[in-house]
Amino acid sequence: MRIRFDYVERKIANSFHSYGKFVSRHPLPFIVAPLLFTMAMVAGFFHLDPVTDAIYLFTPTDAPSKMERMSIHEKWPLADGTYIPGRAVTQAREVQVTALARDGGNILEKPYSEAVYRLDMFIQKRINSILVPISPRDLASIIARLWRAKAPVYRTYVAGVHLELSVVHEASWSQLVRMKERVHYNGQMHGYNELCLHFQSDDCPGNPHVHLISDLYAHGFNITFPTVRMGSESGYIGGALGGVSLFRGANDTQIVASASSWFLIYHLKFYPNNESYVSGLWENELGRALAEYPMDPYISITYFHSQTLADELKRNADSLVPRFVISFTMLVVFSALCGVAFTSKGAWIDWVLSKPLLSVLGVVNAGMGILSGIGLLLLCGFPYNDIVAVMPFLVVAVGTDNMFLMVAAVRRTSRTLPYEERMAECMAEAAVSILITALTDAFSFGVGAITPIPAVMIFCMYTAFAITITFVYQITFFAALLALFTKWEAEYRNSVFLCPTTEEEEAKSASVWQRLFNLGSRPNASTDGKDLPWSSKFFDQWYGPILMHPISRVLTIAWFCVYLAGAYYGCTQLKEGLEPINLLVEDSYAIPHYHILQDHFWKYGATLQKRLEILFGATLQIVVNNAPDLRVRGERERVMRLAYDMATTSHSAGADSLQFWLLEMSNYYKTQLEMDLVDVAFYGMLQHYLSAKPKPWIEDVLWNKTAGADDVQLTAFRFLVGMRDIASTNAQQEATRVFREAAANYPEYNVTTFMPLWLFTDQYAIVVPNTVQNIIIALACMILIALVLIPQPMCSFWVAIACASIDFGVIGYMTLWDVKLVKDTLTDILATIARSSIDNPTVPLISSSQDAISMITIIMSIGFSVDYSAHITYGYVVSPHLDAKDKIRDALAALGWPLIQYPHQGGLSTILAVSVLADVPAYMIVTFFKTVVLSISIGLLHGILFLPVFLSIFVRGCCIVSSDHVGQHTVAPAMKAKRHTMPDQFAIAADLPYSLLQQTPAVAAPWMSPIEGDANLYAYQSSAFSPSIETSFHDKSH
Repeated sequence: MRIRFDYVERKIANSFHSYGKFVSRHPLPFIVAPLLFTMAMVAGFFHLDPVTDAIYLFTPTDAPSKMERMSIHEKWPLADGTYIPGRAVTQAREVQVTALARDGGNILEKPYSEAVYRLDMFIQKRINSILVPISPRDLASIIARLWRAKAPVYRTYVAGVHLELSVVHEASWSQLVRMKERVHYNGQMHGYNELCLHFQSDDCPGNPHVHLISDLYAHGFNITFPTVRMGSESGYIGGALGGVSLFRGANDTQIVASASSWFLIYHLKFYPNNESYVSGLWENELGRALAEYPMDPYISITYFHSQTLADELKRNADSLVPRFVISFTMLVVFSALCGVAFTSKGAWIDWVLSKPLLSVLGVVNAGMGILSGIGLLLLCGFPYNDIVAVMPFLVVAVGTDNMFLMVAAVRRTSRTLPYEERMAECMAEAAVSILITALTDAFSFGVGAITPIPAVMIFCMYTAFAITITFVYQITFFAALLALFTKWEAEYRNSVFLCPTTEEEEAKSASVWQRLFNLGSRPNASTDGKDLPWSSKFFDQWYGPILMHPISRVLTIAWFCVYLAGAYYGCTQLKEGLEPINLLVEDSYAIPHYHILQDHFWKYGATLQKRLEILFGATLQIVVNNAPDLRVRGERERVMRLAYDMATTSHSAGADSLQFWLLEMSNYYKTQLEMDLVDVAFYGMLQHYLSAKPKPWIEDVLWNKTAGADDVQLTAFRFLVGMRDIASTNAQQEATRVFREAAANYPEYNVTTFMPLWLFTDQYAIVVPNTVQNIIIALACMILIALVLIPQPMCSFWVAIACASIDFGVIGYMTLWDVKLVKDTLTDILATIARSSIDNPTVPLISSSQDAISMITIIMSIGFSVDYSAHITYGYVVSPHLDAKDKIRDALAALGWPLIQYPHQGGLSTILAVSVLADVPAYMIVTFFKTVVLSISIGLLHGILFLPVFLSIFVRGCCIVSSDHVGQHTVAPAMKAKRHTMPDQFAIAADLPYSLLQQTPAVAAPWMSPIEGDANLYAYQSSAFSPSIETSFHDKSH
């Protein structure tokens, strides 16, 4: 007795057969219920509150950097009264401005330094947000007055009875001010001085070092770098002064010769919420003001603030709304055209078989699924992110393909059967295919939802839910509509106007109106659906024989080698991963700012004789969480060794960049008080020093407040080190690793290192192993599906090979198509898989730079790749022919055109849906578009070229189903697989309906026992990846 592999599928198909009859008899509830549910779920959009925090979205939830940042927050919380420039580890409300000298000038010289001073004063004194309480009655009159005055209104914000209004009149350039027409209604003006963070009772910190350094330089003082020292006073300027040229001074000190740019920073209050809100208004006002700042002949300006990434993500999402409308409209038109069928005796439209209105409703069905999926998760309180705006383009195309499948499944049934039986057969065939596809798609994205990167998790969850609900609507809402249209077809009604149609035979005597808009065919039992379409004849009689020619097979193998070589080359050229710039629109004001930081502040140049070109980065905070007893000289020496180890790494700016209160305290007592530190009195001497020099060192130590007066000591402290050579993501990863390894050498101190870039570098380190995990799980599931649904288990090996080849090609050729994905991705993936079995799993990856956007694209490409492989392999296996060449021709005749027209999740409809994204000036959206196009194109290339050739050469004997039990009524692989079904006019003919099969002598599938008879034949017909059974009447008779 032979082993059967179709038990689960056969049970599901039988259930759908009964379900199809039930829906046909009671369609109304299945139409009304989804409509009501959709309207209920739309209420979730009233709770739409997008998550815009880029740090939360694109960094792992369990990232070490988040723990490191929290450690600093807990010890030294950033608040008004404790703020010290350079010590903040948050960008909650922060504005960054760079001033770059034009024409290669020296930013420290006049008039460049004067231009920087004017800019700083403009920001601090002239930028104001006006929060005006106003009654709704006065709102209209105020707007009307401003309109009459032709005053440009730049922002209007209404919340309750509050209006924030900013009106600008530009003055001449020489004044460098913006005069404001204020709307007063018990209003209060908020400027930088009211919103800035302070230190104790000091004024706003501003950027006094910028002007001080410029004045000292102008008066001929030597400016040491990166730390400026004047007597016992010092200040680190390595992160503020960019593009610095140095020369060696006395005692080998580094002296500033010139510089190209200044980095200005403005921290604002971010707590409580009302203060944060007003600070946010000021940030926006500053952005508008700087965008209109008169062009300065000496400096160019860039800026960035805490809302920039969120605003840019929102711009991406907003730009997609009109494009989705266009895409939806294109799919509606495309579906309506594909739903048109023509009469057999002329070029007239057959209005009985044509179903353009039903096709349009099929697209609407997909839209309902999208609305319901998003609304349901919003009602459940699930977070939403603007990246989800890309999802509808994918889901609406998937739903459209499902619609084509079900319509074509009905067309393949006999029109002489009752419409209930036709719907039962349709559901038994199509619903199983759609079910497998929906499960495959949902599971692929479900695997992505387990990643710890919130942006990926949110996108995958919304996509999985939308696909699942769209499937449910497909077998309820659309199935009920299909049943109604099938009933009207049986009554020979016009599918649009629902009126009786004129028979095709009466076309000559009918009016032009009747021939154009009301002509309909009638079933003919002797000829209905017996002719193969032109597409099948092309693949069977032309393409297949040419492909199987020995020369063609040799050329195909050579082409495959060229394909692999191109993909491999692309993988070796993979570019660095997600940077903040990749989240921006191409015309974003923040892109020049990022480039200025990258070119002038994050690099380290080479030595040029006695002159240095140095570009330092930001400062790194090192926290000693378990402070030793510093009264012990040996502990102080070990702490200083820790500090110098941190200051002398390959990514440190050197010992001169060290900002450590212990070092400054020692210098203070030696130079000013001419005394050494006394061990037993160390903490008393430290308290004295902090009283004399409180800023900035008083916020770098944490005292044990519970200790007695005689036993006061430190519980934790921190120091800072300048960084260099962190311009690239690989360099940032390397820096993260280097500093964390240096900290690990002092485990007794529990050392923590942190800088804001760590939040992104942790993403780079975790994405590759998580992607490997997703790929392995998803491919394992795809292989499992192939094992269950393809009659010969060994052929699942070829499915896996083809899927891997498609994914390999997608990754490689995306790089050649100028998409940034990963640096050394394949090496990292293979190394990760290898190390997972032999190494400590905690060993970090140090060379990976994959980003979250590429992770989403790889998840999509896995889902795209499986269908082509499974369908062609299955068609090859079940072909009744014995010769491999004939089996390939047989499979291509059934699958060639469907693969081209309706491949999994795509084909013409999917490419059409995403084509509107081709010119969107945003990295992540273009990446999505290119992934879809490449996945479909490369998958199609495998499906109709590479895989058939390799199957014909390597899959013989054990992997081919024998034809022992195939009689005169042979089985041909007329596959109507997942979404690959053709529209009616292209459907493969001569498929036997379910009821007819029950009356036909048993034609058992080769893997079934011969005694199982007719019921098992039906199970073969409705196999999930399977073709429908096409009976080949060799004698042209029943």
